[in-house]
Amino acid sequence: MSQRTAQTVVLLVCGSLFVYTGIRYLLGKKHGGSAYRQLWSIAALTLLLTLLADLVPQVAGPFALLVALAYISVGPGFGDLLAKAAGGHPAVAAPADALGRIDPRVLRGPMP
Repeated sequence: MSQRTAQTVVLLVCGSLFVYTGIRYLLGKKHGGSAYRQLWSIAALTLLLTLLADLVPQVAGPFALLVALAYISVGPGFGDLLAKAAGGHPAVAAPADALGRIDPRVLRGPMP
């Protein structure tokens, strides 16, 4: 990957993360922490990845894509989106008591 391509990939990925974070907060879907803190961390990440793209462009471009994938996949609702895309149903948590123990009858399902 050339230096110019790596810089373009870094700027597009980090710009997309800015837009993604802004849209999530406008829709009221919080993604851990305040919006200011997330935008600040994305700006710091952009600076570091841009410097990395100047020094080692072969690493910066793919790493930027991996960071974006990790950021989006950690967010709420991504697992449900993947489950729906695969044709399944979103996972439902089993009820647990105050100590976090799950009733074994729930895991086995209905008795035949």
